[in-house]
Amino acid sequence: MGKIKSYDDLKQAAKKERSDERKRKLSERQKIFCERLIKAFKMPLNRYGEVKRAEAAKENDINYSLLSGWLKNDRSPDIQSLYELCKKSGCSADYLLGLIDEKTHAETDICKETGLAPEAVEILTSENYFHNTLFDCFGIFPGLHTDYKSVLNDLILAPEFAQLVYMLRQIRIEKAANKKYTEARDKLEKDIRSDHNGTDDIDEIFYTDPRDKELFDLYDTISSSNNTIKARAYELEDIVHKLVDNFV
Repeated sequence: MGKIKSYDDLKQAAKKERSDERKRKLSERQKIFCERLIKAFKMPLNRYGEVKRAEAAKENDINYSLLSGWLKNDRSPDIQSLYELCKKSGCSADYLLGLIDEKTHAETDICKETGLAPEAVEILTSENYFHNTLFDCFGIFPGLHTDYKSVLNDLILAPEFAQLVYMLRQIRIEKAANKKYTEARDKLEKDIRSDHNGTDDIDEIFYTDPRDKELFDLYDTISSSNNTIKARAYELEDIVHKLVDNFV
């Protein structure tokens, strides 16, 4: 029979258990903080996936000793350090601490309410996205005060916008189905050719093999799907023309 533990022993054991749990949670929070910090400042990594600390500290004007301590989980940032990190990165403290999923509360709320991806929200809220994209695509750099957000706002409010989104969705669905049919056809055709010793005599294969009807049905389905995609594309073009005509 084991020794019965005293009240003090049980009390010490419970205290140690609570202490270990606090350390575990602190370690988890520090890990999240490091991951968010690296992402927020886009810190350079070496070939082993480790942060180049000296380079990251210099690029972001962060004390090297502090940064090393944070990344090694040897220390946690104090209030002043956290404030400066938020100010430099443009991120909320809640993001760095793992309390919200996106960099700011505004971005988190927009993602939650609209279902948009964080990357899409970042584009919509970026001041330089349209300028940089137009320069990369067309080699033009429009004036910095061009009101793209006003145009985007009017586009969303236009009655044709819902039709545009719907038609793009239908085309995406049809193209996904077309890809699935094409893969099934290619696999079946390959199997049939293999069963007939790889012969290239189409008539001999497809009019004698019991699977020929299934294969021809797939060809018909793919052809019909291609026609549907073309028809949707023409409808999409009409919607764009209406949008342009009515856009003020």
